[in-house]
This record gives sequence, structure tokens and C-alpha cells, in this order.
Amino acid sequence: EKTFTDGAGPRRGMTRGLLGDDLPGLPPLTRSRPSSPSSQVDPRVSSIFQTFCSGAASDIDGKGFAKFCKDSGLVDRQFTPADVDIVFAEVMGQSRRMATAQFEEALKKIAGKKKTDVRSVESSILGCNGPSISATVVDYVRLHDDFIDRPTAQGVSRSMA
Repeated sequence: EKTFTDGAGPRRGMTRGLLGDDLPGLPPLTRSRPSSPSSQVDPRVSSIFQTFCSGAASDIDGKGFAKFCKDSGLVDRQFTPADVDIVFAEVMGQSRRMATAQFEEALKKIAGKKKTDVRSVESSILGCNGPSISATVVDYVRLHDDFIDRPTAQGVSRSMA
């Protein structure tokens, strides 16, 4: 065991300083990983994410993220709606709106939960064309629709008499 000093006094058992330059011949320690092209999200996936963002905002809330995951086909037996909320909470912490940078991290967490790689999650998202809107079609209501179609309310009361 060697003893090194860092200005605060001698310390035993220390093999490297904070930057790794204490001992010659050892590579320096780095705190950030080098960025690789595979860590970037496909621009088409980002554009689909932007379609789920409300209005001119470029971020999404928890409800919108849940809709995004459901409409993209990510929700299944391995990745449940509860998992969607957990991933959103893990990525966002105390914040309430997810931007693109947090979205990239969320994709990695989703891939981990589904036990697959990020590319397969992205391919599932690419199958989505944007938010799906489902609404009910109103039924014909005779008294209401006849009343609206006629120019005056007297026509309805005369036909009922």
C-alpha cells in the first residue's frame, strides 16, 4: 500500500486521485461516457414525440406520456400502465413536464423494463402515426334533432299537438 497526499494530509490505500493523474502510467478517470451514435434517438421518433406535445410546447406531462406509450404500442404485459407512471417519475423527479432530453432517458428505461434494446422500442414507436383520437358518435334523437332542423320552435309544438 502506498501513501499519497492531496493537501489534506496523507491517506493510505488510495491508488488514484480524483482525475487519475496521481500515478504515472494509469489512464485518467473520466466522469462522462463518450457519446456514441447509437445513444441518439432517431429523429423520426423525436418528431412523433413532438406530435404528442400539447400545442406549441415542446414538452409533455405524465398523462400525455401515458397516452404516447399506449398509442405507440409500448404498453403490454411486460410494460404496464403502472410502469409508465414509474418510468415518468424516475426520469422526471420533481419536475412535471418531460422534454426531449428526458424522453431519450425514458426510452432507455422502457427498454430495460421490457428487457429489450432501445432500437426495438423505437421501431414500435415508428409504427405509430401520432395521437389516436376516439370519440363517440351521437345517436339521432328525434325531438331534439327535429327541433334544431326547423327554423322556429313553433313547428315542433304544432307537430306534437
